[in-house]
Amino acid sequence: MKTGEIADKLFHYLWQVLYDPAKASLDVESLPQEFNDLGKGMVFFSAMLDELRRFAAELAKGNLGVKTPSPANELVAPLKSLHANLRHLTWQTQRVALGDYKQRVDFMGDFANAFNAMIRQLDEQHVDLMNKIEESRQKTLALEQSVSLFEAITMNVPQWIIVVEPDSDEVLFINQTANNILKPNEALLQDLRAWLKNQVAIAQVSEEPATPVQLTTKITVNTKTWFLSVWLHPMTWRGHN
Repeated sequence: MKTGEIADKLFHYLWQVLYDPAKASLDVESLPQEFNDLGKGMVFFSAMLDELRRFAAELAKGNLGVKTPSPANELVAPLKSLHANLRHLTWQTQRVALGDYKQRVDFMGDFANAFNAMIRQLDEQHVDLMNKIEESRQKTLALEQSVSLFEAITMNVPQWIIVVEPDSDEVLFINQTANNILKPNEALLQDLRAWLKNQVAIAQVSEEPATPVQLTTKITVNTKTWFLSVWLHPMTWRGHN
């Protein structure tokens, strides 16, 4: 086999390795003895390049569980480094999803800058949210304490004090003075609740701001008539408005 023919054969094989790897084939034994090592080297290069292609294709599909090529393949060294970085980045992203906003990326250039900026924003938003939650909790606690204090102070005052949920008509609080009168007079309590609900409904459709209002009413139950002067105070009571 002439030198020119050998060169053409090796060039054709190299062209197939690069552009048509599925058809690339070289019979090393058919080469002259002095070209055997070169032929074997080209076949080895083809195998390493094929391994590189397969590994890169799996990474392109996002398959980070792909088996890494053999250490002898120096061609894939940069991709192996990228593979390790992507696996670590995946772990960091999972940590961020669990609330660990201390994670930072120190590789991958512009992506690292964008990723770290996003984490800082998430951290700031998380801190702001937790502060608002704590502020709301403190306000709720203060309101609960205020309601408890109001109940204790007003339990035995001479005036009737009744707190009613306007939508459900549920009595949320009734002081002892009112309870002493209304408990034996269930019909009076029901009529009073109905009247209060109607007055609240009238106030809700009014464009006037919610302010205390003094009203009078007359309720007759079993031939007995009650003349009542009532102050309506809109308020929040243990989560009810």
